[in-house]
Amino acid sequence: MADSAQPPKDAKTVRFHYLKSPAFHTVPADGAIGGLTPNGDFHLALYVERSPIPTITEHQVGEYGPAEEILEKRVVRDGIVRELVVDVVFNYRAAISFREWFDNNIKQFEQLLRQRTEEMRKRTDEMQQKQPGGK
Repeated sequence: MADSAQPPKDAKTVRFHYLKSPAFHTVPADGAIGGLTPNGDFHLALYVERSPIPTITEHQVGEYGPAEEILEKRVVRDGIVRELVVDVVFNYRAAISFREWFDNNIKQFEQLLRQRTEEMRKRTDEMQQKQPGGK
């Protein structure tokens, strides 16, 4: 019996099916940090940047409970927090594939950006020509 998961040796194409696992979710990312693992794989930790959240606040006690915060008593970290969201571990082949994917998508984005910039320039020129005293 033939293995239906493997394409025939003379196949010119292969079909991939994308199924979402129950753990699938979207994560925001402002940047990444990472490098090589001791096994020679890559790891890429995505992070989100934000202002620090106070670790301690102190409030006046009013008639109905906590009231106005005493700002001088607030305890908060200095700087910017980089909250690590997920760490992705992958091998060399996957790294090459990711690089190709990024290169292709960056080229498409830059082409779209050039087109939109040119369209905006043309619209601006047309608007200026329609105005009294325009070109």
